[in-house]
Amino acid sequence: MRILRNIFKCILVLFFISTDNAGKKIKSESCSPYFVSLKVSKANSHVGPGVNYKNAYKYQVRWTPLLVTKIYDKWRMVIDMNKGEGWLKKSQLSTKRYLMVKATTCILYEEPDTNSKQIAVLKKEVVMKLIKINNDWCYVIVLVNGKQKHKGYVQRKYLFGILDDERQL
Repeated sequence: MRILRNIFKCILVLFFISTDNAGKKIKSESCSPYFVSLKVSKANSHVGPGVNYKNAYKYQVRWTPLLVTKIYDKWRMVIDMNKGEGWLKKSQLSTKRYLMVKATTCILYEEPDTNSKQIAVLKKEVVMKLIKINNDWCYVIVLVNGKQKHKGYVQRKYLFGILDDERQL
């Protein structure tokens, strides 16, 4: 009898581990990865798809690009530039495309050519709006404090927010 009671307790524990707070099974769907951006200026991601899960990461930069890898109801599993993973509400995300400098620095050029005029030196984690992808170059609008500062071209290898197979936009 004691053995049956212990088995029953184990089954209950496993049931509660595999369900969310409403008792629904947590079965996130993998999806083809795609990029989104953070619509809000502050957001906490969670270790699971719900506000009752512990916080994973705190985001404090609006338009931060994030890679969506899984979907569960109104929640999206995202990965940031530093490989941090967490769940965010879909309502906190935008389909507008933004990029972030992942290198220590990179150059913003007037034309998609390293011999063209250099407009600015961009530091790591500078956010920019993606306008166009043309093979190895991205035409962007650099944002400073949320306002347009510069327009130009950056080599895609220095940026986070683009899938490897995206060659045109």
